[in-house]
Amino acid sequence: MTTRREFVKTVTQLSFLSTLGLSAHSVALAKSETEGAEEARNDFATPEQFILWTNPQPLLRSLHSYFPGVCELDNGELLASHFLCSAFESVDGTARLSRSRDKGQTWELLPPIYDKSRLTPPRSDTMKPTNAGGGNILLFGYEFFREDPELPMGNPETGGVLDDRIILARSADHGSTWTQPEEVPCRWGHHVEASAPLTCLANGDWATPIAPFPDWSGARVNDGGRLLRSSDRGTTWNDDAVTIAFGPDVAVYEQRLCQLEKSGRLVVIAWNENLKTGERMNNHYVISDDNGKTFSKPQDTGVRGQASSVCALDNDRLLALHAKRRDTDRPGIYGYVVNLKNNRWDIEKEGLLWEPDTPITRSRHAAEIFAFLKFGQPSAVRLADGSILVTFWCVDRQGQGMTNVLRLNV
Repeated sequence: MTTRREFVKTVTQLSFLSTLGLSAHSVALAKSETEGAEEARNDFATPEQFILWTNPQPLLRSLHSYFPGVCELDNGELLASHFLCSAFESVDGTARLSRSRDKGQTWELLPPIYDKSRLTPPRSDTMKPTNAGGGNILLFGYEFFREDPELPMGNPETGGVLDDRIILARSADHGSTWTQPEEVPCRWGHHVEASAPLTCLANGDWATPIAPFPDWSGARVNDGGRLLRSSDRGTTWNDDAVTIAFGPDVAVYEQRLCQLEKSGRLVVIAWNENLKTGERMNNHYVISDDNGKTFSKPQDTGVRGQASSVCALDNDRLLALHAKRRDTDRPGIYGYVVNLKNNRWDIEKEGLLWEPDTPITRSRHAAEIFAFLKFGQPSAVRLADGSILVTFWCVDRQGQGMTNVLRLNV
């Protein structure tokens, strides 16, 4: 049984770098991807798959790509962010942007977002893009302070993490140039997880779910997730509304938000595990009927996944994505078309969208809790033509971290 400290160490030591996208996977070491595997229902046509970014010269330099996010620009081009680093916890890790002019088939890596060479102390940052309309693009995320380059992100003794802060950069020219990132305040100060992008709500507010992190000593405030929002385009912020909360022992990580098209209700989904008992829980969701002022009690999706996300479709339907790495013989990215018109999580369509092309076996060079981390953090955006663009990261059979794109119709 996983202890509270062991689980906190798992998610916090990977806090920034995986943005809590995955947990350890428990498939048998020698099992192939098909031998003895469960038959997965699949209501989706096979999606098109493209590479967002992978190292073009891995023998020349170590460089990996993780944790992507994407938005569609006003002119139909796609802008993606992803985390480039020489190693999983290297100080040089930073958000970079890539642009696609052919609906995600090919991508061009853009110059660095801003000059970090004179920052004191050095920072490791990750951000996700949002199209706010009229050529205005927002990059929202968080950065960790790296005063000591020999320290990892997470404290292996306490399960705490380095100090970090929420940041926001802005572009008024479709992502060509950017402001220096500004700090966004929250109730937890410099101990916060902000891995989701901003969502532009129908009333013009900007909103995103956030959660508390423990400090380096391991001290933590676990009062559930919060909805961080601004009603004045980022001049002031408020995080009074509680999103998902079970009590002090249950983690509320990797929250994601969408607004339903017909009713305007807000839906937040999260990865939940009991820190005290080690119990793995299904992904849970909450609904707000008052534009995010209050949320329902957590409700069960029926899906035992880790990192998950929601993307609004037509009417009151959404696409839920789940990275399933435990309690399954078929690890992979799963999709569910869900209809919420009756205030129930009614699944209309489901399927395995992607799975590793090699068996997921334990790495001899990684600690047990990290030994099966090979893919995760799926997210989706609905394009103007109605198709869905899914992004996620994985590690290929040569150990190269890369980001990927799936395009599908639902």
